Amino acid sequence: MITDGVDRKYSHALSEFAALTDRLLDCETLVNSAVQAIVYHVGADRCHIYRRRSDSHVVEVAATAGDDDTTTGDELHRRATHTLELYEKGLTQPLLGDSTVSLVIEGDSAPFGVCVVHSDSAAALTDDDIGFVQSIVGILSGAFRRAHAVRDKARLRALVASADDAIVEVTTDGRIFNWNEAAETLFGYTRQAIVGRSVTTLVDEHWTSETAAVLTAACAGRTIGSRDTVVRRSDGAPIDIMIRATPIILPDGRITAATLTMRDVRQRRVADKQLQMHTDILAQMPAAVMVWQLDDLDDSTSLRLVFANREANVATGCSLEDCIGIRFSDVACSPAAISDVEPYASVARTGIPEDLGEHPSSHQPNARRWYHVQALPLPDRCVGVVFQDVTERRALTEQLRHAQRMEVVGRLAGGVAHDFNNILTVVNGYSELLRLKLGKQPSALSDLSEIERAAESARDLTRQLLAFGRRQTLRPAPLDLTALVKSARGMLTRLIGEEVQLCVIGSEPVTVVADSGQIEQVLLNLAVNARDAMPAGGRLFLESSIVYIDHDSDDRQSPSDPCAHMEPGPYGMLTVSDTGLGMDAPTLARIFEPFFTTKEAGKGTGLGLSTVHGIVKQSGGQIAVKSEPGEGTTFKIYLPTAKAGAIVSKAKLTKPALTPKARLGPSRTVLLVEDDDSLRYLLRRILASSGFHVLEAEGPVEALSMLGHFRGTVDLLVSDVVMPSQSGPELASRITLKYPGLPVVYMSGYVPDLAGHRKLPTAAKFLQKPFTRDELLDVVREALQAA
Repeated sequence: MITDGVDRKYSHALSEFAALTDRLLDCETLVNSAVQAIVYHVGADRCHIYRRRSDSHVVEVAATAGDDDTTTGDELHRRATHTLELYEKGLTQPLLGDSTVSLVIEGDSAPFGVCVVHSDSAAALTDDDIGFVQSIVGILSGAFRRAHAVRDKARLRALVASADDAIVEVTTDGRIFNWNEAAETLFGYTRQAIVGRSVTTLVDEHWTSETAAVLTAACAGRTIGSRDTVVRRSDGAPIDIMIRATPIILPDGRITAATLTMRDVRQRRVADKQLQMHTDILAQMPAAVMVWQLDDLDDSTSLRLVFANREANVATGCSLEDCIGIRFSDVACSPAAISDVEPYASVARTGIPEDLGEHPSSHQPNARRWYHVQALPLPDRCVGVVFQDVTERRALTEQLRHAQRMEVVGRLAGGVAHDFNNILTVVNGYSELLRLKLGKQPSALSDLSEIERAAESARDLTRQLLAFGRRQTLRPAPLDLTALVKSARGMLTRLIGEEVQLCVIGSEPVTVVADSGQIEQVLLNLAVNARDAMPAGGRLFLESSIVYIDHDSDDRQSPSDPCAHMEPGPYGMLTVSDTGLGMDAPTLARIFEPFFTTKEAGKGTGLGLSTVHGIVKQSGGQIAVKSEPGEGTTFKIYLPTAKAGAIVSKAKLTKPALTPKARLGPSRTVLLVEDDDSLRYLLRRILASSGFHVLEAEGPVEALSMLGHFRGTVDLLVSDVVMPSQSGPELASRITLKYPGLPVVYMSGYVPDLAGHRKLPTAAKFLQKPFTRDELLDVVREALQAA
């Protein structure tokens, strides 16, 4: 390595020599200047530069400087030949001897020759001297490369000026020494950046061995035809190319390099893939596709079939391959009932796509399907007609619309039931107060009983409305469906009459989580519905079982089937089927609508099946129905199963016993908030007559204002949940700021989870309207006792 001192000693000489090589490209002048500079600055006795002949290791003197000693000259010649031989074997370092150093002068594609420096003095050449010689040789090699580059570039430009292919020239050991502008464009490397680097720089790692084999074959004298491979750009992006290799043979027959011609085939492959992809898409599309070609632009009837995919065969029910080439009017099969050829011909003429809307199938009268038809322009006056099966989508859309209608009516029914519950609470309350006053007046008590029976009937009707709207109060608990069906057998037998035979199937326990009273109501409604569907008698089957819903099985439900939306797992299933008249599809689509009935006027309310639907949905289940005219009807009800250890002990359901003090109702202050005037007056009378001091308010604003002036203590808040300006829970949260720990009793005609603007507190006392006088007093006393 040249030291700083040597750098200062030789730097000027090296700079002058480098400047000379920049100005001159003449080989003879450069080698003469090199030997003279070495002898002069190093102080060597002689310096010879030998040029390699074309016959490999044979060298001849190209330039000398210093003393001319024949004996020494022969020795230097032998050393030059030996140095070149070692270089060819891979030894590229300077060869050092006694007062002698020899280095190979590299050319462009092969060594130019050898530089040998000798000193007669006993002192060996120093490291600085050797470093200077290496620098001169390096500058000389660079000059030769530049000279070769100028020559080769001119030659290459002349040869490949019109070529679009990338041309890369590499040495036998794989080093790149030349390439054209197309190669720069293809790979993204400049010539200066790539020359001298291995050709493997350009090759994808997975294709290195194959590229090496191609180069080896070319350097062995063989021309390699087109092969596909993958190379990489300077940014790492892969490029699909076609490569050819040709050996570069010198006039003496030696092969010193090879030319690699590379053609970018990405666009061709993309085009091939796109063509194949389009063909595959058409063939494998889930929609039916038919391609027609218009032979005569002026004649719409010249439209003929040129392609039909597999789904088109399925949709038409015939083999369309036999119809290829046939005119539109002669092709009897089509997925949709479109007989007019003009829309298709118009698309082929104008190139403007057209949406032809939805049409029913033309060959499936018993199982009619619907298709959305689109006509799309294709090259060569062709039109592609896509028939997208929308049967399931239409069914789902109709199901969604039906569900939305049911939801709207359910909300309306729930709201009506809520308001009606307020009225019934007033009627029942005043009936109870009147009964206390009448004493023993048989005639009046009889009339009062009729009023109470009418109120109870109205209460049952509101329960049905709430059940339909899924707004009733449920008390879900573990329930054995098998036991429930068996216990209800006697009641159902009397209900359906002797003409209908009741068959109960299933003996194994089927434990679900549901409200037993509501499931009994479901059984009752379905049994009545089945009885009315069998006017001449028949059989009614009740079956309980455990089923497993698995959407990954081969037997998948249709998207319109309610079971398709259930979570996979076990369910308790209650099946109710009859051998009655059955229903057609239009009737089946409406059976759960409220007030829809097929019975005569006055024979049914139309709430039976809608109540069943509401109870099942509110219970977290699903209901499916299957029916055909003359084939009877089957209802399948799926309910969530009970988890292990979910049995609730009766002790937990028992109300806490009231202390005598609580039953007596001591004089305590109750804040009553209810926006219905009639109900508020009734509740005030009941509470006041039971010994409570009542503060009444018609709404949250009045209640808060009243408490602002009240100087006493409030022991209990009794509040409606849904009120115009503020909900009951919101009012309670504000009042408890002044009265921490204040017990609260909520009232509503809705179920707790749907009442107000948020759910009630977990431990809240709740009264479902309509309620009786005793139910009100019991809950009030329980709340006071718990506080």
